[in-house]
Amino acid sequence: MIVVWCALEVLLVLAAVQCMARTPLRLAATVALLIGAIALPFWMPAAAIPRALASALSLLALVKVLRVGEDPARWPPRLRTWHALAPFDVDKASVVAPGLDRRLLAWTLGHAALAVGALALLFVLPRALPIWMQALRLLLGGAVVYAGMEAIAGALRIGHRLVGIEVPPLQDRPLLALSIREFWNRRWNRPVSGWLDAYVFGPIAKRRGATVGLLAAFVASGLLHAWVFLASVGWIAAISAALFFVFQGFFVLVESFVDIRKASDGLRRMWTLGLLALSSPLFVDPVLRVIGV
Repeated sequence: MIVVWCALEVLLVLAAVQCMARTPLRLAATVALLIGAIALPFWMPAAAIPRALASALSLLALVKVLRVGEDPARWPPRLRTWHALAPFDVDKASVVAPGLDRRLLAWTLGHAALAVGALALLFVLPRALPIWMQALRLLLGGAVVYAGMEAIAGALRIGHRLVGIEVPPLQDRPLLALSIREFWNRRWNRPVSGWLDAYVFGPIAKRRGATVGLLAAFVASGLLHAWVFLASVGWIAAISAALFFVFQGFFVLVESFVDIRKASDGLRRMWTLGLLALSSPLFVDPVLRVIGV
């Protein structure tokens, strides 16, 4: 049954991206398909993980439809199919000689092992933990989120390179970030950062200024993530995840005010990782609720 519902979600997403055009009828059909895709996870008689994945796919479809809508003529049907399901901008991919990047493979396998190991420990932890042990649970959860994302990003690049396609990297060594702005702007989940810049920050910054545009981008990111958690585990997790991203926007503003660029690289990295660690429970706990640990 879960497979049937997930397949229906994929079909709605593909149909929405394929249907997108600037004629009134096709625009209306695209909107209807998007609404169906976004609402479907709430009806799925499934566990939290399938609902979370389905809702994430539906929100990805929203961005993909916007990209196609900029110039529908340059998106043939085959490219639209790849575009609909890829978590990156397929128009930025390039053809290369097929091969295996062994360093990238080692990097990916190492992070996959870290994510699996942390997840295994989470499953053996007792359900009722004393307060001081909750810190360990959140630390392991943070490792799952970070290492899992790095492993997924690496696996996507490896898989495409094996067939001769170089895709834009999702990640760029996030732990090397020297500021919260750098972490979110160019190191963590780079495609999402680009989409938020194009569809939220840019338009609002032109009208209301960079500060309003920046806060709007983080609020939008918070709402998008909140929707995924709302569909999968409920309001509490959704609000927590939204607050995490709102805090990141305020952290960036504080950075600009105090101008942390004057500090040494070591202090800047401690600042960045420290703020991320302090605020991470707001996001990590909802993720662990979805996983069920």
